[in-house]
Amino acid sequence: MVVELFELIAVFYTLITAITALRLGWRGEGRPRPPFTPPVSVLKPLHGEEAELLGNPASFARQD
Repeated sequence: MVVELFELIAVFYTLITAITALRLGWRGEGRPRPPFTPPVSVLKPLHGEEAELLGNPASFARQD
């Protein structure tokens, strides 16, 4: 009985999200990028002995 209730809730949630997605429209790659993109912080834990420990964080700065 409880399992069927959870299944019914899951189906209802899936239908609601599908209807909402169709109403709002899909946001694909065809949209232009905004003129300003805010900076991003990358948090990388530095722990242990790693062969490329100094080069790994620098690779994040080189990404586009």
